[in-house]
Amino acid sequence: MRIDEEQYAADRGPCLEAERVREPVRAVVGDHAAVWPEFTAAAEQAGIRAYLSVPLIVEGAGQGELVGSFNVYSYRAEAFDPFDEKLMRLLTIAASAAIGNARRWRGAAETVGQLEAALVSRSVIDQAKGVLMALHRITSDEAFHRLVERSQRTNTKLSDVADDLMRSVTGDRIPAKPLSPNVKREWPRYTPALDSRFRSHQTGCDDS
Repeated sequence: MRIDEEQYAADRGPCLEAERVREPVRAVVGDHAAVWPEFTAAAEQAGIRAYLSVPLIVEGAGQGELVGSFNVYSYRAEAFDPFDEKLMRLLTIAASAAIGNARRWRGAAETVGQLEAALVSRSVIDQAKGVLMALHRITSDEAFHRLVERSQRTNTKLSDVADDLMRSVTGDRIPAKPLSPNVKREWPRYTPALDSRFRSHQTGCDDS
């Protein structure tokens, strides 16, 4: 609405005042003409006689987060009374609760997604460690160290290093993503059918 546009452009008006003081602002158009001339002129031109602005605050640290305000206008000067103000407060409380619940749900969903991704990455890393342990007759810690060393040397995520190794070992049967250009050099391909070659090759995690 042009009424709102005028007060936002002037950076003053009932909506912005409600947000500033974090309390409802209820008045008759013209009562604050000296303070909000732009809003008053726009309201009078539109035939608006009364307004009620209530801040929308979502629960959070301190006094909560101010996310906006509800503005209600009327063509009658006597339209809004203390009861309407209390009713609007209840509406904003309900709206704030809905926004807060939606944010918590989104945060929980993101956390679940991150945990699922972490579990998948952990599984691939454990499999890669097992391959290196079998190949080189080394301990779990030594296998993990080799993966970490490869990750740091190539500036690649540890899970991607493990994934590349496993995909090389399984003959590209894990279709997570295309092999990197140098993966065959980084991780020589091993298959059960070539067991002797499987044990004689050096992997990309070797120090040599």
